[in-house]
Amino acid sequence: MEKPNLSSKRTNLDGVIRLTRPGNLAIAAATMAVLHWGWLVRWADAPPSTAGGHLNLALGMAVVVLLMAAGNLINAYFDVDEDRINRPDRAIVDRSVKRRVLILTHQVLNGLGLAAALWLTLRTGNPMLVSMAALISFLLWRYSARWKGRPNTGNIVVAALLAAVPLWLLTLEWSAWPAPSRPMLAVALCTFAGFAFAVGWQRELVKDALDIEGDRKAGKQTWTVVHGAERTRIRTSRGILVTVLLYALTIGIFNIHDNLLLLTGSAVPGLTLLLAWISLRGSSPHWRRVNALLKWTLIIGFMQALWLSPI
Repeated sequence: MEKPNLSSKRTNLDGVIRLTRPGNLAIAAATMAVLHWGWLVRWADAPPSTAGGHLNLALGMAVVVLLMAAGNLINAYFDVDEDRINRPDRAIVDRSVKRRVLILTHQVLNGLGLAAALWLTLRTGNPMLVSMAALISFLLWRYSARWKGRPNTGNIVVAALLAAVPLWLLTLEWSAWPAPSRPMLAVALCTFAGFAFAVGWQRELVKDALDIEGDRKAGKQTWTVVHGAERTRIRTSRGILVTVLLYALTIGIFNIHDNLLLLTGSAVPGLTLLLAWISLRGSSPHWRRVNALLKWTLIIGFMQALWLSPI
């Protein structure tokens, strides 16, 4: 087999771009755009633009994308051995991408993300923005370096990072909204954050089950490695069922739909969760199908902001 040309700048660039997972970055940016332009701007008391103007929203999206890209790179840096077993088609570190290129690009992207957050803080006078960005950056690095291989800890951190996207938008929007409307704004975006956390936690357990072989050989103590695939199946199944019930309860409490069509649209994430729960039943759970269904649950869950009634 021909030896990969690690000295090629194009090879390294292509590999770095691939390892940033552009699809996931686009989903994160689209989530913020959908929540703001698809839902919040339709509220009767919504400000004409987000805090300080649309430039701030664009900067806020850039912070999320840059920090996530940096986090994906540092994760790939620490996951070389596991990826060669679990995802050989994506194991390109030391084959197509030099490690020093990877770590340098991580530092550059992370620095740009924090600089953009600092700029936002200076523009808005909100120190929570740069503080939250610094916390996200720390969690992304610490997760890859230490916490990923620990039962529960790594899963909870990733779920919290998913929840951080609507919470970041809340922090960015806060000062632009009238004071009487801020509590409802917080409730609305925290509800989305809670949904992302619950589904993300279950999905991380599923990914542990998919990666059990590589994680075990790498000496990582994930939940599945410690407790086995069967207990993971039971725990995930119960977690998904609880999430479905809480989701249905949330729809009922808010009672924000005026017609059957809107209610049906908001029921779709509940349906995909139920399909994921069914796919875990029996002695041979369909882990890949469950993983895909939970990913689509997250995507559709945020997309429903396009048809949710204004609060």
